[in-house]
Amino acid sequence: MRRYPINSPQAIARMVALTVLADAAVSRGELSSLVRYKMHQRLGLDEKAMQTVLDDFARDLYEFGVPVWDYSGGLHPLVVQCVLDDVTDPQIRAEIYQ
Repeated sequence: MRRYPINSPQAIARMVALTVLADAAVSRGELSSLVRYKMHQRLGLDEKAMQTVLDDFARDLYEFGVPVWDYSGGLHPLVVQCVLDDVTDPQIRAEIYQ
C-alpha cells in the first residue's frame, strides 16, 4: 500500500476513503455526501486530487496481497493499520470519524 506524508491532506483523504469503504460497498449517497460537503476543499485538495486518492486507494486494495475483507465483512486490520499509520494526529482522526 502506498504511503503518504504523515498527516498530509492525501493521507487524511485516504482515511476518509477508508470510512466510505468500511462496509465493503460505496453508495451513491456516500459519494454525494463527499461532494455536497466539499470534502476535498476541507482537506485542502482540488477535486482531481481527491479523486486520485480515492482511485489509488481502490487500486491499492486490489493489489494489497492479503484478503482485504476479513470474515466479519469489514476491512482487514492490516489495511486499516496501513491507513492509520499515515494519520497520527488524534484530533484529525477524531474529526474524520465524526
